[in-house]
Amino acid sequence: MTFNRISRLLARHNIKSVGLPPKKIPSFLRLVKDDLGLKMPGVYSIPCECGKVYIGQTGRSVEARIREHEHHIWIGQPEKSAVAEHHFNMEHCIQLGDTSILSSKTGYMDRIIREAIKIKLHPDNFNREDGLYLSRSWKPLIHTLQGLRE
Repeated sequence: MTFNRISRLLARHNIKSVGLPPKKIPSFLRLVKDDLGLKMPGVYSIPCECGKVYIGQTGRSVEARIREHEHHIWIGQPEKSAVAEHHFNMEHCIQLGDTSILSSKTGYMDRIIREAIKIKLHPDNFNREDGLYLSRSWKPLIHTLQGLRE
């Protein structure tokens, strides 16, 4: 009814109006997405039988990165992967099948910051590096997050 009145008023000034049907409730609801598991980029954790973990990040699928770690173990290239290096140096069984995604971020800076935080939160890791240098201003946040984990 309101649209008709406005439409007549606009027509007097040679302005055409088009009426669109009202949105239906389903258009406001979020689509349900399938769990992509390891088929997405992000920060991930690979456990070892010794209780330590490797924490990494990738812009490709985590699944593809795991295959690379597995390949470096299989062909004996410990210099190419900290996971392969830990496997060869410690003679431990890396549990690649138990890899988990810690954060599914696609942006590069988001991933490397999250990776650095996760490495700080899990000091018992076998990463070669600590990831991105985090300034002291991150310390209160990391301390709070550590308290939440305990």
